[in-house]
Amino acid sequence: MFARRLWVRTSLFALLALVTALLAPFFTLLPFSLPFAIEPGALERLLAILTNSMLAVTTFSLSIMVSAHLAADGSATPRAHRLLREDGRTHAVIATFVGAFIYALTLTVMLSVGLIQGREVALIYLVSIAVILLVVIAILRWVAHLTGLGSVESTLDRVEDCARGTLRGHLERPFLGARSLADAPPVPADASAVLARGFGHVQNIGTAALSSVAEAEGAAIWLAVAPGDLVGKGDVLAWISIADLDDSIASSIAAAITLGQSRDYGQDPVFALMVMTEIAERALSPGINDPGTAIDAVARLTGLIDDIEVERVLDTPPRASGLRAGPRP
Repeated sequence: MFARRLWVRTSLFALLALVTALLAPFFTLLPFSLPFAIEPGALERLLAILTNSMLAVTTFSLSIMVSAHLAADGSATPRAHRLLREDGRTHAVIATFVGAFIYALTLTVMLSVGLIQGREVALIYLVSIAVILLVVIAILRWVAHLTGLGSVESTLDRVEDCARGTLRGHLERPFLGARSLADAPPVPADASAVLARGFGHVQNIGTAALSSVAEAEGAAIWLAVAPGDLVGKGDVLAWISIADLDDSIASSIAAAITLGQSRDYGQDPVFALMVMTEIAERALSPGINDPGTAIDAVARLTGLIDDIEVERVLDTPPRASGLRAGPRP
């Protein structure tokens, strides 16, 4: 979830651009030299064009992104808006623009103070041309992406793809890779309960981390929650077959169950289906009155539900014993 945020990818591209620019003076250590020379003034003009254009393009792209997301928020549903914010193509394009701006700005400063001179200029000029080619490719991808950004149909496509991927992952790892409670022994009477330390929806359950804790302690874990559940502070998240539960073990189990203010698409196929239902309901509202969109959403929902298979138990399940423990006996 952390990697799907816009600032993460933008920061990485910016750091890469900064490192590339700072390594420019070391181009003299390369085992070859170019057969031609470039005047520093030519490089300075090229960097000025890149700096000015990237600043304008980045600002313009961000304004378009915000407008499209607000349009999707108003015409579809705010839950779909959160999905659009995690659009990888939008992140990559904007990160490319920001990275090119920082690259050109850093080199302009280094050129002004005399850190770049001699045959370094020609090499940096060629690298700058390569950066411009990357920017041109990013702009072409951005133009193609803008044709449907923020539209109801594009939003439905995004939600459907997300729902299909979540359902596929759910079918490949039923019960999140754990054993079904129907095939697991009951919760022992002396099992210790792990309580929630905050309030929110269950966004992610790290069954691999829970399995590691169970194996390290020689115990079994019964989960009391599933992705999408709303829990409050002090609610039971899981039980572990340890009579005297150490606080560090309880912290490790609680940390593997991520809570957030809203539901997340990652492990929650019901949420993705619910978002498509909300889009259909809003399309039928008097303010929008778009029955065609509602029919489209229902048809997509029918196709998704038709592909749902019965959950199966894995042959080699981890020690996390199930997703829903139900009331403690």
